[in-house]
Amino acid sequence: MRRLPSFSALRAFEAAARLGGFTQAGDELAQTPSAISHQVRALERWFGRPLFTRHVRRVELNEDGRRLLQELSSAFDLIEEACSALRPAAQRLELAVHCAPSFAAKWLSPRLSQFMQAHPAITIRMTSSAEASELAVGEVDIDIAYGEPPPRAGIVVEPLGSESTLPMCAPSLLDGTAVDRPADLARFTLIDSRLNPVRWSDWWKLNGARMPDRARP
Repeated sequence: MRRLPSFSALRAFEAAARLGGFTQAGDELAQTPSAISHQVRALERWFGRPLFTRHVRRVELNEDGRRLLQELSSAFDLIEEACSALRPAAQRLELAVHCAPSFAAKWLSPRLSQFMQAHPAITIRMTSSAEASELAVGEVDIDIAYGEPPPRAGIVVEPLGSESTLPMCAPSLLDGTAVDRPADLARFTLIDSRLNPVRWSDWWKLNGARMPDRARP
């Protein structure tokens, strides 16, 4: 049979000695400073000698206390290693996110650190390209895309916001002519970008007008 003092008293002493006080040990072990003090007193009675020198507002390890702390620290390290070896490792989750390069650089990346601090068990794997990803394949969990995607089985769509799209041109092209309605754009050459999912035909449709054939780029 092992002749050992109370394990809780040993924990209380080790925490108080390592952290430098009963209050700090109580915070770590979720106990009151008085409870820590009582356990340390019980341990000192078991050893038959004091382990701390007590001052008015603080305690200080004496020589016996320092020797015990050194041995207990090594023992607790071995106990922690033995328990960690048998305990299943914390499962880390991976979240695969895909979005456009501009969105990744200007909006998503600056906010990732805050998300990772709030969710340390989640690893972010981010990819970016101008083309939408194939969620059904299973390589991407979240695709932050522009526009309204067609409905697909098993895909959950969450709108993140809206934006206003308006025609723009060099002031010299207007030459003092006002553009007050969609039909006024018919005399201009309209430029589309293959990387932009919003086309001029979409803009005309949203404004309740038909895009003139001669206004095509």
